Amino acid sequence: MSNTGPIATATAPLSALNLFPVFPTAEQYKAATGTDAQPFDDTLPIKTWADPDGEAGQISTYLELLPGTPGPGGMVPYKYKDFYMDGGLAAKLNLPSERNLTMLQNHAKWPMPVRALAVGESLREGGMLGMGGTLLVNDALYGQSQKAAVAASGDFTADDRALLQAIAGKLGVGGS
Repeated sequence: MSNTGPIATATAPLSALNLFPVFPTAEQYKAATGTDAQPFDDTLPIKTWADPDGEAGQISTYLELLPGTPGPGGMVPYKYKDFYMDGGLAAKLNLPSERNLTMLQNHAKWPMPVRALAVGESLREGGMLGMGGTLLVNDALYGQSQKAAVAASGDFTADDRALLQAIAGKLGVGGS
């Protein structure tokens, strides 16, 4: 599995949770790997990822992420759903070509396996953070980046205000 740890940045797209690389089309797979994808089988769901450890006859269990509706402060609730697949199927791609992608937009698709969120990670609505979509957030790094952004903006922080009030109190000026 290619992705197992917490993100090392303040925010990342949801795709940072993907366990495997994603190839939306056969052409993108070839561009990334130099190898032709197997021919697309339109009797099967589109499958844009492959588990290199999948073995035929062995059942593989994966997690699918189901984000909810953003709540207060842009926090996005989520839940996981298990899905199961024969390891032989898990190891294979089923990629349409770019020319067929539009006509296959309603074609069934396998969900993308994800890792569970790590301790200290959360999902937040990107619009609240000045970005689009739902984002994966490293809460500690995001808090640090927010403090740094406020400091760089020249705006007074809560700590700045407390310090100024303490100085005013020592000088006997100001309201409180």
